[in-house]
Amino acid sequence: MLAVTRFVWAKQCNCTEMYRKLHEVYGENAMPHQAIAVRCEMSENGRTDIDNAKREGRPSTATNSEIAACVKEIILANGRVAVEEIANKLDISHGSMQITVKHLEFNNPTYWLLQVGRNSSQGTVKLMPRLNKCLNKGSKYI
Repeated sequence: MLAVTRFVWAKQCNCTEMYRKLHEVYGENAMPHQAIAVRCEMSENGRTDIDNAKREGRPSTATNSEIAACVKEIILANGRVAVEEIANKLDISHGSMQITVKHLEFNNPTYWLLQVGRNSSQGTVKLMPRLNKCLNKGSKYI
């Protein structure tokens, strides 16, 4: 979006005109007026690049491959383990733990269904015969 605001600003539009033009094109997905004002100010102060500047700060360790491997191992060993329990075991924050679990896609229903199927194979084997009985008896089989 920075490239678009830079392009419109180069056409000598003020912030209000820029907001109206962007709102016409993007509708409700347009940047708020205040964000456009900040972009205009950046352009006026000489910023010409459209890439986000690197920011200082601590790098994200939430999806670190070493931590992700440990989390995956723990979850595969015990699918019912709590996020907080893993976070305490690995000494990472609850939020980082949630990000890692989401990144590994262990929070989706597919994983849960695979675990249930693995743990209750007997019920899965009996499902088709029970379904056939139910259908053959006119849905009066319970």
